[in-house]
Amino acid sequence: MVQSEDKATKEKGVPDFWFIAMESHHELRQNIVRHDQGALKYLTDIKWCRINDSEGFKLEFTFGPNPYFKNSVLEKTYRMIDETDIVLEEAIGTVIHWYPGQCWIEKAERSFFNFFEPLEVPTDVEGFE
Repeated sequence: MVQSEDKATKEKGVPDFWFIAMESHHELRQNIVRHDQGALKYLTDIKWCRINDSEGFKLEFTFGPNPYFKNSVLEKTYRMIDETDIVLEEAIGTVIHWYPGQCWIEKAERSFFNFFEPLEVPTDVEGFE
């Protein structure tokens, strides 16, 4: 009985909560491939915060220690030219420091972890100059 109480006090929250939540979302599920599933089970929190110095926001994905990559936090930052018209100026992602042999995104056509790659924003789109 003591062992189960000790285990219960160490574990907080719902196991695999964020993985289950993301797998249950109809649009996110389309970007999660088999290889992503193991790493996403280490996801412990997702936070949104406004950027103070400019228009925009940042998403922070916090991971527990895992066998896939060294980062404990992966971020995606969106800077807007004009928040009222939602015009994207740039999108910056965290470089993921994969452990040897664990970077499957180079081989896969899609992966949830491609989300953290930098997004190229066109500077001169026809009709928007």
